[in-house]
Amino acid sequence: MDVSTQAKFRGPPIGRWLWLTLALAMSAAGGCQPADTAEPESQAVAAPTVVHAGAQVQDRIDGLDLATGADGSVHLVWRERPGLHGKTNRSARLMYQRGHGDPLRWGAPVQLADGIAGTPRVVAARDGLHVLAGSRLDHWWLPAGADRWQPQPALLGDHVPPATTFDAVGIDGSLFIVYATGGAAGDQVLNTLRWRGGQAGPVMPLASLPAVRRTRVGSIAQLHDPVLAQRDGRLLLLWGTRIPTETGPNVRLESRVQAAWSTDGGMGWSEPGRVTSDGADDYVNDLAVDIGGTTPLALFVAHGLFASHWDGDAWSPPRRLAGYDIGSLSGSAKAFRVAAASCAGRPLVAWVDGRHQGSDRRWWNPLGGFPWSDSPEWTNNDLFVLAGDALAAELDGRSATPRQQTVTGGQVEDVAVVDRGDHALLVWSGRKQVRKSSTDMGTPPTIWHRRIECD
Repeated sequence: MDVSTQAKFRGPPIGRWLWLTLALAMSAAGGCQPADTAEPESQAVAAPTVVHAGAQVQDRIDGLDLATGADGSVHLVWRERPGLHGKTNRSARLMYQRGHGDPLRWGAPVQLADGIAGTPRVVAARDGLHVLAGSRLDHWWLPAGADRWQPQPALLGDHVPPATTFDAVGIDGSLFIVYATGGAAGDQVLNTLRWRGGQAGPVMPLASLPAVRRTRVGSIAQLHDPVLAQRDGRLLLLWGTRIPTETGPNVRLESRVQAAWSTDGGMGWSEPGRVTSDGADDYVNDLAVDIGGTTPLALFVAHGLFASHWDGDAWSPPRRLAGYDIGSLSGSAKAFRVAAASCAGRPLVAWVDGRHQGSDRRWWNPLGGFPWSDSPEWTNNDLFVLAGDALAAELDGRSATPRQQTVTGGQVEDVAVVDRGDHALLVWSGRKQVRKSSTDMGTPPTIWHRRIECD
């Protein structure tokens, strides 16, 4: 080999390093494969109905909750955070909106409060509607037949630890609340509380978790997302825990889902039972439960959607539902929100995942930019529903195709669903179009609804 041939073969050093960089980037991106930005192979997605719009691009809408009244009316609450993605970041507003009729017609939104923290809850009871929000369980009441909300004393006074998260249901003419206290500074406790006739009863501890000793600054949310459901005086409570399995400079947390029953309206509870098995590595993000069908169903999202049903004396091993090929983008494995309800006596589940996540990466640009991009993946996700025969098939281990509710390219922040007899009402908040951030396409947050027919 002569000198000129050697020079051509070796090439300049910068060229060798450039090709090595490109090869490593293509390997990390899954090879020279196009990003999954095409429309999924499913039926066309019909446009949903707008419930609330007009918020600014920098705002965020989340914390959705739904309830149905005895007259068939629908009641929606949410948290609206002005300027969350901008520089103002003003305090959150607690909002309420009523819907009635079939097809559903929505009234004007009403602001109940300003400066709330946490996710609100709305409960339909015999004496009217109740909304709870905040760490002191601030309380608003709309008496049956009235048209003006009445502020009530907070359920938790200043002399008791504040709530970090909670859920509530109406039962036997009262409100039944479960909430967590504690956290970074000490033990965490899961408590129950009943409110009846304008009075809050005693706080009853149900479960506790010891504090995690840490060697560095930062909090660990051990006990999270309590979810209540009731049917005919029978209560089912689901909650998540993150148990430390290692101590030292780093703490590894193992996610678990637990459940407890009450057959006497919350006076007594069964021993907490494990829904997930030991050693679960997936980080549980959200929980839901449905007891309207023949078999109670516990659902949670981590790296996918999982379900477990009550099998007489124990929970069945969790089964992944609506699985899909994750592909090369790490975000496509994530599931974010889950909600459940009954539809004509059969369970229905709605959830959000990133199976159609977009990316700036292409086979001809594996770095997603020039010379590269630190964050080439998009923030889009999609909303899906499984119900009726399709959900039954998935629970039985047979594959079924979920119904996609959003046009790919948008972003869902939160979702809620409620039973309306012959159909279910699905409500979600988010943005019509996003790319790398929630605001880079200039679309404001919006709330939509869709009627889901029961199979």
